[in-house]
Amino acid sequence: MAGPAYVTRETILDVGGYGSVIADRIDRAIFTASRRIEDTLHRRFYPLSAAVTYHEPYEPSNHVGDEAFWLKDDLQSASAVTVDGTADTDYVLLPKDGPPYNRIVVDSFRQVDTIITGVWGYGYTSAAAGALDAEIASTTAATCDVTGACSAAVGVGDLIAIEDERLIVTGRTAIDTGANLDGALTAQANDQTVTLSDGTGFTAGEELLVESERLKVLDVAGNDLTVERGYRGTTLASHADTTDVYGYRRLSVERGATGTTAATHADTTAITVYSPPAQIRDYALAEALNQLEQEGAGYARVVGSADNQREARGAGLADVRKQATRLRRVRKQAV
Repeated sequence: MAGPAYVTRETILDVGGYGSVIADRIDRAIFTASRRIEDTLHRRFYPLSAAVTYHEPYEPSNHVGDEAFWLKDDLQSASAVTVDGTADTDYVLLPKDGPPYNRIVVDSFRQVDTIITGVWGYGYTSAAAGALDAEIASTTAATCDVTGACSAAVGVGDLIAIEDERLIVTGRTAIDTGANLDGALTAQANDQTVTLSDGTGFTAGEELLVESERLKVLDVAGNDLTVERGYRGTTLASHADTTDVYGYRRLSVERGATGTTAATHADTTAITVYSPPAQIRDYALAEALNQLEQEGAGYARVVGSADNQREARGAGLADVRKQATRLRRVRKQAV
């Protein structure tokens, strides 16, 4: 996988009103949209750890000023710079108000290999997103169990970090939370208070599964959860006392993503989630929704049907693109 998505499967499901049955189509759309955005704006909006080599850094098209040259990508931080195989500690990153940095000054003005090792990427933020709920004992494990707080904060397509390893979330599975219903539920949408045998660890925003009905947690008060019933188009149903409650707390992940190395991690280790700028998230959302709608119409000139039929002009998408283009990298050097 080339990188994370800039919008999650869950956001597309909520905004587009789609059923989970087209999850594969949604995943393809969000990852395709994200790579298209990078191609258009000449930028990545997530951290990538890499060593980048400049074979002729001071060629005329790349040379700036006396001893500076343009970087091929946006740089967040540098951990090492070598010039012709020798470490250089006197480099200066520009602009001074970075990161991101787009130029570097080294003390050796020569047409020799310059290697910059660091974390590359333009703008992104990171935030706490719960923790592991079981150890990751292997560097090849393809899933990890997380807390309810993480389940509420992280979706398919997200880039997360556990210690020094970054992982891309590629799926979510419901597992037994260990809590049961402490009282029956009727098959009515306004029966929204779910009392559990133990409400510890449940979080607003988390998605639960009781038998075949999904519920979204809106609020938590002790052992009582206020929920949205029949979530994501599932069918309202009655549920007996003591029924098991499942949560989408098992993540399928791509290990050692974006230039990091897979490692083992202890239970309760904190998890961080990365997010792109708001304009990029909205751009990815619009692109993915547009692709899904066009696919549904066989890429015809019109989408929708009957009274909802309309020309597929993408006018709203054009405005979102315009807003995101403000973050376009004007100078992009060839690798």
